[in-house]
Amino acid sequence: MNLLQRFTNPSVLPYPLVQYEYRQLAILLRLFERHQQRFPRLTFIRFDLHFPQELNVDDSKVISRFIDAFKARLVAWDNQRLSNHPIGFGYAWCREQVDLNRH
Repeated sequence: MNLLQRFTNPSVLPYPLVQYEYRQLAILLRLFERHQQRFPRLTFIRFDLHFPQELNVDDSKVISRFIDAFKARLVAWDNQRLSNHPIGFGYAWCREQVDLNRH
């Protein structure tokens, strides 16, 4: 059983996956497998960016600016550390839409 099959096993999921969620999960797993081939250790960090409800943010570059700032911090940290092991950085992001029918 491959990783995708394990994560999409209906007996362990709290709800059935819809088709777009399955495609997103497959993309993420391929990304993880690619990085696992390049690096012996992986760390996954999840960021949830929220804006105030009264602020209507429709700027497509918000994510790009956030990723660029995060990369700059990684480079600064990499320059200060003593280890010679390389730091790789990969990311996946999605923009969630509010669904008023879900609670």
